Amino acid sequence: MDGAAIRQVFSLDRSSREPLVNQLTRKLEEFVSRSAPGTRLPAERVMAEELGVSRVTVRNALASFFLSGKVIRQRRNGTVVAKGKEPAAGKLALGLPWNVPPPKRKLRFLSYETLPEQMDFWQDAVGRFNAQQTHLEVELVPMAELPLETHPLREEIERDKIDMLLYSPLFDQDYSELVRPLPESLRNFRKEADPIPRLFSGREELSRYLLPVSFEFCHTMWNPELASRLGLTDVEARLKKGEKIQMIAEAAPKLPGNVWAGSHVWCQLAYHGVRPFPEKRAILLEELQKLASVSAFPRAYFTSQTSSLDDVEKFAAGELLFLDAIMTQLQWVGLPSFRFRQAPCHQVKDGRLIMSSVDICIARRCLCPEIAAEFCRFLLSPEIQKSVETKKMSQPVRMEAYLAAMKNQCGFSANESRCLLRNGFFFRDMAHKEELAQYFMIYEIRQELAALFEGKLTPEQAADRIIEKWREFSAGRLSA
Repeated sequence: MDGAAIRQVFSLDRSSREPLVNQLTRKLEEFVSRSAPGTRLPAERVMAEELGVSRVTVRNALASFFLSGKVIRQRRNGTVVAKGKEPAAGKLALGLPWNVPPPKRKLRFLSYETLPEQMDFWQDAVGRFNAQQTHLEVELVPMAELPLETHPLREEIERDKIDMLLYSPLFDQDYSELVRPLPESLRNFRKEADPIPRLFSGREELSRYLLPVSFEFCHTMWNPELASRLGLTDVEARLKKGEKIQMIAEAAPKLPGNVWAGSHVWCQLAYHGVRPFPEKRAILLEELQKLASVSAFPRAYFTSQTSSLDDVEKFAAGELLFLDAIMTQLQWVGLPSFRFRQAPCHQVKDGRLIMSSVDICIARRCLCPEIAAEFCRFLLSPEIQKSVETKKMSQPVRMEAYLAAMKNQCGFSANESRCLLRNGFFFRDMAHKEELAQYFMIYEIRQELAALFEGKLTPEQAADRIIEKWREFSAGRLSA
């Protein structure tokens, strides 16, 4: 479907009082209802551009269709109309006695994970759980937008009668005001389920309220076909040795037009564990010297940014050799059509790899916390934890499932996978040193890195400026 057809089929009336997302939902309903199974929908990015709306508006309009199963996401074909389901014949139609079962207790579960791959996982998990129950039914409620303030989330929980929800540190609010402590039975079960022990390291109070379901960390992804054309071999082994910048230097002179070697330059420092602490100056300086060594190549790294996902979009389009990102960022723009490889970002000496967990909790308004705990326990069961890797494309929190996932995804041994955990930290809020430093290294030093690449700062000058800027930035922000 070309741009003109998109504008005609999904035309929006900006003079109407009806919200644009509601208009688009209605247009999508008309399109899906008259289209044959397998019909492709326009890509979210293209639809947003042609209609002059944000991708969030398009994604919110599509959310109910993914939830109901009317459209599905296919790796090669994108979003397509799903096959319809024939209604099942009722007992009365068959002439059989109609024994009405007792009504199931319904619990409403609010999820901010609304990307197609994430929704596929949650729909499958909820469906499998409900199929096993005689007294309980979980209803999945997708969150329209990610609230960053306390009251909108609290109001949504009350308005939609939410019993369980996924919690994110991005909510920037006191979770204990919104959710109950986990029932003792669930806390005891968590110990039996053998979750990764460092999920709440240093923040034990969180373990009373939040139950991790999965987690993710930053990977270095690469295009193996492009790497082969550029003469790079043994990429995975060299990444483990920390030779990514060296490979960029080798590949940069051979890059075809409109292709870049590495993603945004600041990701190289932040995602690989470089910290701005004065006691880590030698490590910071060493990494800045490596970056300076490839600054002469015009397309070695991005040094500017128009959107937070422009490097991810370039990678998905085959215009980027290496990408440092988490899988969620790649899912946001759509998985590339080519087969890509991935490996955890190499950690510099004494570096810390940031990790983020997806946590479920029980709402304070929930009247049946023990019943809600049954669903939480189910999410830690081996069958669901195994599907985290394949459907959700992130890491399971059960240790045995995590080790298997790392072996399948990255070829890591059990010892390498455990070492990765030991050298990482879980992002919880920005009141602690590691979390604040991660934010600082991504967002606050871009001017210094751009000056480094332009030759306006030496690595030594850049290191000193970054450390001094950190002192000023962190003053008064850190917890005692």
